[in-house]
This record gives sequence, structure tokens and C-alpha cells, in this order.
Amino acid sequence: MKKQVQAEHGKAELEKTYEKLEQTRTKQQNKILELKAKIDAIEKRTRERRDIESKKREKEIDDL
Repeated sequence: MKKQVQAEHGKAELEKTYEKLEQTRTKQQNKILELKAKIDAIEKRTRERRDIESKKREKEIDDL
């Protein structure tokens, strides 16, 4: 009987640990999505700046 109680207690602890790990995983996945969105925004801004600079240089060359 004592072993059964210990096993049930161990199972409850494992379930709590599992829930905590699931919560941590969910938070980390959300953070990943957030960081990917930031990366995409930065890359977009960088491309836009490069395009603007390129067009600016082309215009300066054409004006010569």
C-alpha cells in the first residue's frame, strides 16, 4: 500500500513538472515568434534603406 501511495505521489509530481515544462515551452515559442517578427522588420527596413541609397546614388550619377 505504501508503494502505491509513493507511486501516486511521484506521478503527481511528474504531472506538475510536465505542466511547468509545457508552460515554459509555450513561453519560449512565443518569444521565438516575437524575435522572428523583429528580425523580419529589421530586414525589411534594411532593404528599404539600401533601395533608397541605391536610387539616390543612381540619381546622382545620372545628374552628372
